[in-house]
Amino acid sequence: MGKNGHYSYDRTGWAKPCDVVYSTTGGHETELAPPGAGKHLVILGVMTDNQINLREDHNGATSTGDILAIIPGDADGIRFPGALRVAENKGIYIDAPSAGACTIFYYIQDNSFI
Repeated sequence: MGKNGHYSYDRTGWAKPCDVVYSTTGGHETELAPPGAGKHLVILGVMTDNQINLREDHNGATSTGDILAIIPGDADGIRFPGALRVAENKGIYIDAPSAGACTIFYYIQDNSFI
């Protein structure tokens, strides 16, 4: 398929191909830092065999922020319930009650380009 084929990111409305953060152990360690003033994290999907909680992180170090989404674990490990737009300049802390690998697909939305 060419540049404008069905699977091309520019048909998704995203600013660029998505970024990925991966943790091999899960637990309470993985985070996406706040992206800066005028920007939002947009979580596109999660791959995990274990339950994880996506928590709001206002300063890049808060592990007890409000839970924005609970992603249940499942044998297939793939969850793409829909995009989750995080509040401006807020990060995400990935809280996994059970250890295990976790992959988060996301991008940063810059309001100055909207």
